[in-house]
Amino acid sequence: MMRAEARDISQTIIYGVFPKSPEVIKYSQRKLTTSKADAILLALSDEERAGVKTLNLSDNQLDAIPGSVRLLVNLESLVLAKNHIEELPEWIGSLTSLMWLNVHNNRIELIPRSIGNLVNLGGLLFDANLLTRLPSSVSKLTNLKLLNLTFNYQLPEDYRINSSSPITTQQLLHKIAVDEWSASARDATAVWILGGHQTPVHRDVRNMISGMIYATYRDEGWEEVAEEAESKDKIKKAKI
Repeated sequence: MMRAEARDISQTIIYGVFPKSPEVIKYSQRKLTTSKADAILLALSDEERAGVKTLNLSDNQLDAIPGSVRLLVNLESLVLAKNHIEELPEWIGSLTSLMWLNVHNNRIELIPRSIGNLVNLGGLLFDANLLTRLPSSVSKLTNLKLLNLTFNYQLPEDYRINSSSPITTQQLLHKIAVDEWSASARDATAVWILGGHQTPVHRDVRNMISGMIYATYRDEGWEEVAEEAESKDKIKKAKI
C-alpha cells in the first residue's frame, strides 16, 4: 500500500496500471523546480520507484536533472523537454533500461561519455540545445532509430539533422565517432604544446600522442572506427 505522503501525489500526477507500483509519472507544465521534483520521487518507496517506466517532467523550471531520477532503475522513457537544464550528469549512463530520452529545448552544452552505456536507446531528442560537440561513445548506440540534433548551431552543419531512418542515424553516429576521435588526438597535442613542451620536433611528439590514443581505442574494441579516424588525421597532417 502506498505511503500516506505519496498518496496525494499519486492522485494528481501518477497514472499507472498497478496502484502499488505506478508505471507512469507525468508532471508537466507545473512550474516544477528541481528540488520539488526530487521531493516527489523521494516520497515514493523503493518498490514504487522500481515500477516506474515513464517519467515526464517537461515544460517546468528544472535547472538540472533531479538526482533522484537515478533511483528509477527500470526507467524506459525520460522526457525533460522545455526546461532550463544545462548539463547531463555522468550517472545518466546508469539508466541502462532507457529506450527514449527527450531533452528538447534546454541549455545543454555537452553530453557525457556515459551516454554510450544506454545501448537500448531507440530515440534521442537533443534538438534546440547548445551542444558544441558529441562524445565518440554515441557510436555504441546501435539500436538508435530516431535522432534529432537540429537547432544546435555550434555543431557542424551535417550533424544538425532530424533522422527517423535507422541507416542514416547509424551513419551519422559513425561519422561523429570518427570526427571526435581524430579531434582527440589533435586536442591532446595542443595541450602538450600549450603546456610549454613545444620543440622543433613537436610533430614527432604529436604523432606519438596520436598513436597512443588510437591504440587505446583499438583496445576498447573500436578498431574499424579508430583506423578511419587515424587515416583522416594523417590526411590533415599532410596538409600542415
